[in-house]
Amino acid sequence: MQPPLQVPVDFEYEIVEVKPNPAFRVEPARGVVPGRGRVTVDMWFCPLALTTEEAVIEVRGKGVCVCVCVGGGV
Repeated sequence: MQPPLQVPVDFEYEIVEVKPNPAFRVEPARGVVPGRGRVTVDMWFCPLALTTEEAVIEVRGKGVCVCVCVGGGV
């Protein structure tokens, strides 16, 4: 759980798939974080085979954050 941001202005964010993988889905891919607020971004992992999958996404907003997402089907 993250506390609301203390930034008093709205700002836009965008999630870019650097290394896309059909086993992962992220929504919404873009939006606005309200001043002193927060947004919920959902990620789903639905493996297509019994294997380890990887996707890389960038979260762009006030800065850039690279996220490596790894999941395994069992």
